Amino acid sequence: MKKRLWAIALIALVCVFAFSACKKAPAQADNETTDSQTTDENGSYNETDDTDETDTTDKDGDSTENGVNNEQSGNSGGHTHAYSAWTTLKKATCTEDGLEERTCSCGAKESRTLKAGHTEAIDSAVAATCSSEGKTEGKHCLTCGKILIAQKTTPKTAHSYSSYKFTASTHTLSCTMCNTGTTAAHTFKSGTTTCTACPFFKETAPGFATGYTTTKVTYIETQYAIFQIQPNIYVVGDLAKKTDDLCRAMESFSGLSFNTEIANGKKILISVNRSSGPSAYPDSEMSGGIATGGAVSNSRGDIGNGHISLDSLSLFLGKEGAFIHELFHVLRFRQSNNTFNTVLEEGFAAYMTLGLQLELEKQNKALAYYCNSSSQGYMNIGSMERSIYNCTISEWFSKTADGFQGNDAYTYGYCFLSYLKSACGNPTAWITYLDDAGKDRPDMNAPLSVDQTKQVFQEVYGANCLDNFYGWLRNNEKNLLKPGGTVYDITDMEPISIYPHFTWLNCESTELAPFKVKYKNLCVDVEELRNYLTNYKNRNADNLNLALSHNATIQLFDRNGMLVGQEQGKTASLAGVSYFRLVGQGELDFLEIYGYFNPSEVYTKKTLVYRSEPAARTFWRSFIQDWNIDEFDQDLLYRTDIQVVVEITSPSKVILYSVTGEETVLWNQTKVVVSGCRDFYVETEGNTVFEVYIVPKK
Repeated sequence: MKKRLWAIALIALVCVFAFSACKKAPAQADNETTDSQTTDENGSYNETDDTDETDTTDKDGDSTENGVNNEQSGNSGGHTHAYSAWTTLKKATCTEDGLEERTCSCGAKESRTLKAGHTEAIDSAVAATCSSEGKTEGKHCLTCGKILIAQKTTPKTAHSYSSYKFTASTHTLSCTMCNTGTTAAHTFKSGTTTCTACPFFKETAPGFATGYTTTKVTYIETQYAIFQIQPNIYVVGDLAKKTDDLCRAMESFSGLSFNTEIANGKKILISVNRSSGPSAYPDSEMSGGIATGGAVSNSRGDIGNGHISLDSLSLFLGKEGAFIHELFHVLRFRQSNNTFNTVLEEGFAAYMTLGLQLELEKQNKALAYYCNSSSQGYMNIGSMERSIYNCTISEWFSKTADGFQGNDAYTYGYCFLSYLKSACGNPTAWITYLDDAGKDRPDMNAPLSVDQTKQVFQEVYGANCLDNFYGWLRNNEKNLLKPGGTVYDITDMEPISIYPHFTWLNCESTELAPFKVKYKNLCVDVEELRNYLTNYKNRNADNLNLALSHNATIQLFDRNGMLVGQEQGKTASLAGVSYFRLVGQGELDFLEIYGYFNPSEVYTKKTLVYRSEPAARTFWRSFIQDWNIDEFDQDLLYRTDIQVVVEITSPSKVILYSVTGEETVLWNQTKVVVSGCRDFYVETEGNTVFEVYIVPKK
């Protein structure tokens, strides 16, 4: 009986344990915390918590997850919360936190804190000047205005003084920022007019020759020539001296004389005429001339031997070599009136002109400057047609002026005389044989025949003198036709006047030279330029300005030689200045004087149109041409009372150049204001229309 009872008790105990195991399994499945066992290195078992939830209890006893308060309402079972947008319960301020919450459709809620804080704003630093204190950078709150970082005061700066301004008795030094100036009397060194405190001094003003405009037919007689000058032509003040100096230099260089017996003691008659360009440019003048031999007379009754008809721009105004060229023709005629050969007539004048220019640049630089430079002479010669090498020397001699293109007659003749100089020693010995050559011709005014021409050279230089010409030419052509020197040396040149060239276009600025110039203490007459512009071209020249390619010390003088200003830089105002000097030495890429315009011009709006060709890429302001409207006057860029605008029908690259040459590139432009520029370019492709118009500044 006892054994049976024990058996029943054992079975009951087993059932109790089994029931307990069955009750525990579902609780584990409901995500209650479970322990996992691991075996350590000693074989012992360790229990770890596999649950990754991070529920904590906040100070109010609510459950929070990652800083968000969670309030449960009811048993969600397997429900996933879908919260609404956050709703602000309390806005945060600069000093107190705020609060916002969101809810789920099941009633669950979450809330989070909005942190307090200032909204920073920058208080910009203010630079100190010589007239006011500055401030450092600071910060304040944009919401409540609290100063977060206080600004500190910085002291005034020292004055920044400009260069001195002078009068005859005082000098003034002004601050460039506040314009405060200090004026003091000059203190001169004993026995001098040089101030000990500033750069002021007074010198004896250079002797500049002043020109004038003719109002009637004017006659000027020199040792070599008689000028007959028509009305409304500008005559340089020392025309007679320059002419005689040039003629003497020509005789010395060539070994020939203007005063041979054939002249019968008569002077050269020179007629000067105003030869204008297109009617669209009333100020334009042409350069050039033509020379003839034999006896001629002028309207006053003077009889001369040899005549030059010269255009007004070639009369010692610089950068034009026509006067020398035509004088050499007359010099040749003074040796013989025989008509010779087109190539050699022009070749003689071209060869001798360039040679004289090179010589003058060594011996008389100022005269060389007024007559033209050798650099320009080389460029005017140009290059030859390659077909010349396929000609015989006879065919070459048979060409007349009509048989050449452009300057080819000058080029071929120049090359041939260069050959005579190199191979035979004297390039002009043939001239003295002209009277005997062809003396039996029925028409003494007709050119010599080819055989007569060849005979002259064979008699002078030998029977085989022409045999090696083409071989020599092939070996020397590049040297003969090279452009002139890259630098025009005018160091130690006496003070000079410079003139604008209104050739075909309205002249917007006056340049020293169209190429690089080497100078030393260069002195330039502004008064003569102002006289030319005002009295001859009817331009307002009261506010001229100087622009250089590089920084220089620029001394400015009045007509009495008193220093009225000194600038260090690339620009200077020439208002009230009689002449200026570039102190020291250097090389200039350009020197220009600008700022003159026609006071009778009134602009409301004018449009200039240029249509580029399909193949054209680059458009330059000087090519804006519409003869029915007007030509663009570049001086308009410098005007202060108007605005110059360029409009382009397709986005294009525009390059602007300042008065001192600095370049600014603008891309994809359709409208650009170009006022204040020295020059501008528009680069594009295709059929593009460019419009340039001028409107008054408001």
